[in-house]
Amino acid sequence: MTGFRVLFRAACSRVEGTGHLRRCLTLARELVARGASVGVVTEDNPLARSLAFSSANLSVHFVAPGCLFADLIDDVAVVVIDMPKTDEQLSLHPDWIGQLRQADRAGVSVVSLGHVSASADCFRAVIDLYPSRTVHAVNYLEGPEYLILRPEFAASDIADGAFSDQCEANRVLVSMGGSDPQDLTGTAIKALIDTGVTMSVDLVIGSGYCGDLQAWQTQATAAGLELTVHRDLGANDMARLMRQSTLALVAFGTTAYELMALGRVAAAFTHYSWQEASAQRFESLGAIRYLGCAESVLSCRRIAEQVRQLLADRDAMAAMAKKGQALVDGRGACRVADLLQTYAQETRDRQLDLLYVVAHPGDELMGAGATLIRQIDEGLRVGLVVLGEGSASRWNEPGPSQDRELAQRGLKTALQQVADQLGLSAWYYYRFEDNRFDGHDRLDLVKVVESVIRRHCPHTVYTHHPADLNIDHRLCFEAVITATRPQPECPVTTVYSIETPSSTDWGSVLGHGVFQPNWFESVAATLERKLALLELYQSELRDDPHPRSLAAVADQARYWGRRIGVPCAEAFVLQRHLAATISEQKHSERQGES
Repeated sequence: MTGFRVLFRAACSRVEGTGHLRRCLTLARELVARGASVGVVTEDNPLARSLAFSSANLSVHFVAPGCLFADLIDDVAVVVIDMPKTDEQLSLHPDWIGQLRQADRAGVSVVSLGHVSASADCFRAVIDLYPSRTVHAVNYLEGPEYLILRPEFAASDIADGAFSDQCEANRVLVSMGGSDPQDLTGTAIKALIDTGVTMSVDLVIGSGYCGDLQAWQTQATAAGLELTVHRDLGANDMARLMRQSTLALVAFGTTAYELMALGRVAAAFTHYSWQEASAQRFESLGAIRYLGCAESVLSCRRIAEQVRQLLADRDAMAAMAKKGQALVDGRGACRVADLLQTYAQETRDRQLDLLYVVAHPGDELMGAGATLIRQIDEGLRVGLVVLGEGSASRWNEPGPSQDRELAQRGLKTALQQVADQLGLSAWYYYRFEDNRFDGHDRLDLVKVVESVIRRHCPHTVYTHHPADLNIDHRLCFEAVITATRPQPECPVTTVYSIETPSSTDWGSVLGHGVFQPNWFESVAATLERKLALLELYQSELRDDPHPRSLAAVADQARYWGRRIGVPCAEAFVLQRHLAATISEQKHSERQGES
């Protein structure tokens, strides 16, 4: 990644906390270790400067409130935005979204580490570290595997990450972040006093804390708590205290995730109501205990009862610790750095030759995978857009949240592996609900496709057939045909429809026509590689004689091959093609040579 400059813009203040800047500094160190040129921009205040001082090897720039980048965006390949409630921040500063759109159109990949729904067209990706709501019209990557933790909290660095007998005594850790604007520290201390349980308490205070620490120390001592105060701990010391803890009362966020990665039990508060859905999600997965939000009325007596229950049930805590560590492995920084590295590399040459736009993960391989593989082998730059998340409609009955989470994660992981093994030049994963595309405005789908085409300028697009049984496939086709309508500014000259087993073959009864291919690609050399890649999508495959079985997919390729006199083929419908004149072709070739 040498030669590419990544610029982070992180929020940091007493109100917004220090987590955003800490995350960006962690990512920046990871990228610098890979040879990247990296800069960090944040607000100019004492809290931000104290954090930057501890990262002397990084280039940190300070800007006035209300300023996004100053003059630091020249020659940048990737811009990373990390702010709380990103949409709200952008609406407060209307010129910011204009700056980001300008950066996107200049070839910069704009990435957000947080929620974005409004004005999403300029974002190359959103990597949502606090997933709490459904986001549709943006390339959206979310989940515990992307959580950015310092390397000291990676699971591989832990000799015994599971909850064990080494923390027999009631040793409780309290840590509410670098600033704790709602003074949850005081709430936690009062609740621990109300438990009436004998315990030792490690209280970690950040540099931005402005509560009455002396008052809490006095009350704790009078109640018989053994209280030890720690200030501004480094990662190693914090990890040591976490490993020694029986239970931790923390503000939901990075500290809670670090505890999960270490196999320790977190009982978490949220500072703000917008964080609640994320905390509740992790509680529903059995990974934490959620104690409530500081913007609501918190009952110390109720919190104390929950703490007593946890401390009295070591088996429940052991199960919680195990589930937390299964979700958070502490390697999210490496995964996010990999993505940023990919986007930086992509920025050198955004131009795509071909773009596949499909409804669900796996559709790209089912009907056209062998052709796609051959195209990449021939040196063409191929991109992929997946519009739908692909699994939600299979969960009609309420079931264990963890089962749903694992299924969705498995499908997303398969897509990532396929993209990596194919060597795609660019790929996007949107989150329109599975089999519910008709619940959205058609324009939302069209704008998504238009934004990708504007960014990458492919000359050829492959998508579904309009007669498919699956409603998502039909609407995907309509979105592509609309987005590629022949206008002077549209670079797309050719549109093909692909065949999707168990949808194209079952859709003729709907009266939308039938799949009558008029274009074939010989794929004998790449069919076996297609079948091997399809095995990564285990959730999408079925047993023979289902059309989505490996045997049926292979048989279909042989069927089309026999139709046109070759061993194996994939079939397409050429929907639209504008042929260039001989003079235009020669001009294009001369442009390429220059």
